[in-house]
Amino acid sequence: MARTQPTSADEGKRVVAANNEAVGTVSEVTEDTVYVESDPALSEQTRSKLGGVDADATEFPLHPDRIEEVTDDEVRVTVEKPDETA
Repeated sequence: MARTQPTSADEGKRVVAANNEAVGTVSEVTEDTVYVESDPALSEQTRSKLGGVDADATEFPLHPDRIEEVTDDEVRVTVEKPDETA
């Protein structure tokens, strides 16, 4: 079974969207929030789908519902809202 709850051990891992677009890097994991340092090449479309991440933001919180899987190398996320994937 895939792990979907990041821990502090996941800080520094790449964050990748389902389409393999680089979203950024896990910068901090707190009890209920994952913070991501955004990739400079993160597209405006993906920023918008992630919840309106400001174009000037270098770090943003990632909603836990977006996390699909945590692997040894990366955190995979969905950019679609949960009700959009049905």
